Formats: sequence, C-alpha cells, structure tokens
Amino acid sequence: MAALSASILLIFTLAADCRRGGEAGARSSTGEDVPGSEAQAILKIGDHVLTRSDFDKYIDSLLGPEKGTLSTNVMSRLYDDFVDEQFLLQAARSQGVSLTTEEKQDFVDKWNRDALSQDKEAFRPGDSLDRFFDKMLVEKYMNLLVKDVVAGDEEITAYYRDHRTEFQEPERVKVSQILLPTEEKALEVLGRLRDRGEDEFRTAAGKESIGPEAADGGRMGVFRAGQLPRDLGKVVFSLGQGEMSGIHRSDYGYHIFRIDQRFEAEETPLEEAALSIRLKILEAKVKEARDAHLRRLKETMEWSSYTENLPFAYLKENS
Repeated sequence: MAALSASILLIFTLAADCRRGGEAGARSSTGEDVPGSEAQAILKIGDHVLTRSDFDKYIDSLLGPEKGTLSTNVMSRLYDDFVDEQFLLQAARSQGVSLTTEEKQDFVDKWNRDALSQDKEAFRPGDSLDRFFDKMLVEKYMNLLVKDVVAGDEEITAYYRDHRTEFQEPERVKVSQILLPTEEKALEVLGRLRDRGEDEFRTAAGKESIGPEAADGGRMGVFRAGQLPRDLGKVVFSLGQGEMSGIHRSDYGYHIFRIDQRFEAEETPLEEAALSIRLKILEAKVKEARDAHLRRLKETMEWSSYTENLPFAYLKENS
C-alpha cells in the first residue's frame, strides 16, 4: 500500500512538472529563467521572480474561482499576505526546511478521503499540488520558529487581573413576546392569558403573534441592557422571572412580554477563563514572532516589489 501511495504521488508530481514546463511566464523551483513576460513580474526575492499568474493562483487557492469582484483595498491586503508568504517560503527553503514524502502523501490521502464526504473534488493526476505544498511548508517553518513560545501561569493570572471586565457578565434576561397588530387584539389576548402559565403563552404566541419568533413560541432570546430599544428594554428589565408585562406599543405593533429567565451579573472565575486566556496570549506571541521575523527577512534579503504591474491600483496599508 505504501508503494502504491508513493507511486500515486509521483504521478501527481510528474504531471504537474510537465504542465509547468509548458506555462509561459513561470519560474522553476530553482529560480531559473523560463520564457515569460518581465512586465508581469510583481515581486522578486533574491533570484526568485513571482508573476501575476502566481498571485492569481494564490487568490484562487484562498477564495476559489468564484471569488467575485474584490475591492482595491482587499486585493492590496491579499498582495501583502502573498508577499509575506513568499518571504517565509524562501526562508524555509534557504534553511533546509522541507516536506517529507510521507507528509505530502498524508495530505493527499486525507484530502481525497474528505472529498468523499464533503462537497469538494478529489485530486487527479495532472493537478498541481505546489500551492498546497507551499502552504504546508510555510506552516511547518512557522511551527519550528515558534515551537518554544509558551504562556506561563503568571502571565495568565496577570492578564486576568488587568482585563477583569472581559470576564464579567452583566445582568441578562431571556425574553419571549407576543406581537399583535392592534390594541384591541392585544387586549383580548392579554385578558385570556392573565393568571395562565407558560404553556398557554407559548400556544397564544404560535397562533396569534405576528412577530418573526411566533413559530418558536415567541422566544426572542437572551438580552443584556442596551440591546433592546430603550422603551422596551425598560419594560423588560423591570419584570421578574416568569412575569408577563402589560401591553406596550411600538412601531412594530403591540407587545406582550414574558421573562422566561433572569441571569444575575456574574464573573467567570480564573480557573474557567485560563484556557481562553492562554490561547489569546499564545496567539499574540505567535503573531509578534512572525511579524518580527518578517521584518528581519525584509531587512536582510534583497527584494523588489513591482506593484505597478498588479491588475489594480495598489494601496499601502492605512493609506
């Protein structure tokens, strides 16, 4: 089976190499010149030239061929990401980081297994896997770069102490309503529901309400102070759990509210918040390490960006 898998991967690789050999404006993996238009070059890192075609493939790999029309600002940020990825890719190769045959084959096998149960096509001989393998190589390189990054218990405790409000939940109420088109109808429904329980309220909401939540027994959801229109919010937060309001008019009609449950203000303890804090700290450290590494690469490597050759007017970030 292992020999068969290796043979399949070889077929993919050879077919892709043959196809690349016939593409104009491309560049070999060693950076050799191949026939192409220099006017299409959009980035050069060392001897490695990237063209508009490379950028188009990058966009397709992220968004698919049905990406639609993207704004100039979005395309500019995608170009920035493309540049960053190319720097990391060249750095990985220059430092001898590579994918093993097993890693490549595992990716192909997993993709094709997933294709059976998901709405995507399996790989076929002749499909180029370079974009996928490049992305895997960048991820492998970054994992090596940040493998020693940790978030210690003291950092977690300090974050919790300095960001206490993030872990405080204000008072909330779970609300249901019956929305009626006229005051006369609202009075009639309210009269029937006086001294009745939740089941009767749900039945009336399903039969009488014109609100969008009628089919769910009038259940609107959970709200904090300030999330409902001011006048309605004052009414809702004045009610006790299980209590039904009187009739309140708005631009939508005549409301009858019911408080299904009240949640008092509470604070998430450090023990429960620790995992999310650890992940947040790690994410920030990884981003910081990546950004710092990219700055060093751009300061030490010879490179040029030909944004004038992009098919849109490139905008610098924050411009």
